[in-house]
Amino acid sequence: MNTELLCLNNTYNYTCNAKIIDVGTLEESNFLVMDQTVFYPQGGGQPSDIGTIATKDGRIFTVRKCQIIDNVCYHFGSWENEIAKIDDEVSVQINEQKRKLHARLHTAGHVIDLALSDLGYVLNPTKGYHFENGPYVEYEENLPQDPELKEKLEQTLEKIVAKDAKTSFKIVEGQHNNGKPMRIMSIEGYPDCGCGGTHVEHLDQIGKINIRKVKGNRVAYEVV
Repeated sequence: MNTELLCLNNTYNYTCNAKIIDVGTLEESNFLVMDQTVFYPQGGGQPSDIGTIATKDGRIFTVRKCQIIDNVCYHFGSWENEIAKIDDEVSVQINEQKRKLHARLHTAGHVIDLALSDLGYVLNPTKGYHFENGPYVEYEENLPQDPELKEKLEQTLEKIVAKDAKTSFKIVEGQHNNGKPMRIMSIEGYPDCGCGGTHVEHLDQIGKINIRKVKGNRVAYEVV
């Protein structure tokens, strides 16, 4: 990775200074690559941040998506005026409201796993979709056919969030199948899990988790 991802160290860091190391077009889309960024690149079921990148002389690049392609962190978007150059110093600003919401949604997905475990269900999570338009988590196995499961799950979620447990992260060497380091997320009092997303610092920052639907192997939810 040629860009340091500052978002992995601090969810609530919304700005940084950086230097452009590449600029151009890819598949007819304008892009920037920087030496460091606070933007979260889309992945792990979480959408990328949006925001702006500005040069000192007022050239503005509006970022609509950040994505890693072939181990390069691309910021895709559009220029409001003249294009910047390699080695230009820039100020980076993400949309704070979106970052906070994405973190709440992502952590909520993990807390659903914990709540199901607390209810005695041993399930293997396979997919998390932590976007605003209908977030959900999926499992290898179908959920139990219990007409009261939705209510039980919401009650258990409320109890877990009320504990206001702290989240933390660490990097463990050689944990991926390819031998690369893995970022491990911990929620105080619960087992660790591998995750590269942004998360709240304390569970009460999630707010209330409502279960929209439990069907088949999927739990659909929302945060309010």
